[in-house]
Amino acid sequence: MPKAKHLLNVINKNFGTLAFCRRFLDRIGETGYLLALKNLCENQVIDPYPPLCDSPSNFFLLSFFFKIL
Repeated sequence: MPKAKHLLNVINKNFGTLAFCRRFLDRIGETGYLLALKNLCENQVIDPYPPLCDSPSNFFLLSFFFKIL
């Protein structure tokens, strides 16, 4: 899938092996990447991490990160 390869190149160039979230991709101007991101996760090229929450009573602080293997 060409879009997945492009997205992987963008991720490697901008984040390396650091964890990142979809908001970071939006900030660098990437659009239409959700299917490519799903494809990379399904093929275990990157690992999804579950959302992180500060505390059970504070559900407004959430992040979703991915990590390149």
